[in-house]
Amino acid sequence: MDAESCKALCRPDRGAALSLDQAIAAFHVLSPRCRFVKTLPRGGSLLDAGAGDGSLQVYRTWPDPPRKDLQMFAWAGIKGGSFDSYDGYEIGVWPGQKPAFGGRRFDAVLAANFIEHIDDPVAFVEFTISLLTPGGRLYLEWPRPESIALPTASELAELGVNVMTGNYFDDATHRADVPDFGMIRDVIVGRGLIVRESGIAAVPFVDQELAIHAGATGDIVLMTLAYWSITGWCRFIVAEMPAFEDSPAAERCSAAGAAPLPPD
Repeated sequence: MDAESCKALCRPDRGAALSLDQAIAAFHVLSPRCRFVKTLPRGGSLLDAGAGDGSLQVYRTWPDPPRKDLQMFAWAGIKGGSFDSYDGYEIGVWPGQKPAFGGRRFDAVLAANFIEHIDDPVAFVEFTISLLTPGGRLYLEWPRPESIALPTASELAELGVNVMTGNYFDDATHRADVPDFGMIRDVIVGRGLIVRESGIAAVPFVDQELAIHAGATGDIVLMTLAYWSITGWCRFIVAEMPAFEDSPAAERCSAAGAAPLPPD
């Protein structure tokens, strides 16, 4: 997708059908990341691995339904601005300082836009799986290889589409190669998890509404979110640990992925 095509999608020649508040709320509640948090079992604990600024914790109170019952913990290389809103946090750089939390295990681990920044993402995925309780859930999100061919942020800016990252290599901290989806999926299945969902992290229609408002207000964060959705920048996978280690499901899944998964 070239820069002109991206502009046509992000800055269509029409007004918005949703208000700014409606577009923001709908974008989040319909996104796979938010759905993952909102649908966790009641009273569950979640580790936000590579938590960035710590914005994920807002999902406990917004948008509806509220999930104040969840315990949320953050781990990242530096303390994010919202880390004090978590139930606990640790600072560490992978792989030297892995999240420890006193040996605690979690009902869910979420790592969004993290594995593309580290060496040996397979080792990280295996480690996060070891942190899960029986029945625990895993959410991973990272760029697709297609992001390498997209226009750069500077090319988009020349057309009035201002984003933080247009092309994969706009972020100099990214690995030279995009982590392979098949490789990550095989690790997950090989460790006995059941893949519940996978796909492109996108919210069609709503993302374009968000882009219209972002263009009008000059909000580079909202435009980046909209652009990533419109272009299919990221993919995601949701997996679940069998609730009982001796269950038939666990036995089937532990057979190194003997049952083929549908193509992504």
